[in-house]
Amino acid sequence: MIVWTISALPLVLGACIKMLIGALWYSPLLFGKYWMKSLGFQMEDIQSEEGKRSAKIGYLLSSLTALTSSYIIGVLLASLEVTTGGEAFRVLLLLIACFTMPVILGRHLWAKHPWGLFPIDLGYEWFTLTLIALIYVWF
Repeated sequence: MIVWTISALPLVLGACIKMLIGALWYSPLLFGKYWMKSLGFQMEDIQSEEGKRSAKIGYLLSSLTALTSSYIIGVLLASLEVTTGGEAFRVLLLLIACFTMPVILGRHLWAKHPWGLFPIDLGYEWFTLTLIALIYVWF
């Protein structure tokens, strides 16, 4: 049976953590400089009016997808009656292998994203989605 109703606290906390880690992950402190250089972005592009407008839209859509991801993970874990961190970790490995990795791989195969970004992008998704799953187990 699918459990559609989940607690609001892990839903919102998971989405917020995904956004915060994303801001740090793709910042100059971690992988941002390499990521920008690999995709041909210049700081001037990001600081321009068009870049700022694009960033606002990007953050809005990223927030919605973070909430969606957090909700779906919560529904799946509740429906599967996952209660431990180990179970949550294994479920997330399956989800990432089935849904996330093929999408990221497609970017590199067909959209010609540099292969050096593959572990950065996949690592971000694996890390943040696993944290969301653990938040649901802990709450």
